[in-house]
Amino acid sequence: MDLELLKKFYMTVESGSISSAAKRLNTSQSAISRAMNLFEYRLKTDLLIRDHRGIQLTAKGEELYDYAKKLMRENELFVKGFLEDNNKIAGDL
Repeated sequence: MDLELLKKFYMTVESGSISSAAKRLNTSQSAISRAMNLFEYRLKTDLLIRDHRGIQLTAKGEELYDYAKKLMRENELFVKGFLEDNNKIAGDL
């Protein structure tokens, strides 16, 4: 699975719309839209229902979002722990 596409999917769902996700990711709305289309194509399923009010998740989209939330949370914890460990002084003084 392409983790960059998963992150864009996650941010799109968290933001509630493709345009809001684009702002948060500092990219264009069309880039996010293309990424979501590519992700759906690669996974061979619809993930999002798009309308003028924003996005809604399909059943498969809900399933993937649950997975993405766990993965993003684990990534945050790893990075936080990794950076904290790097800030500790180790060894003999």
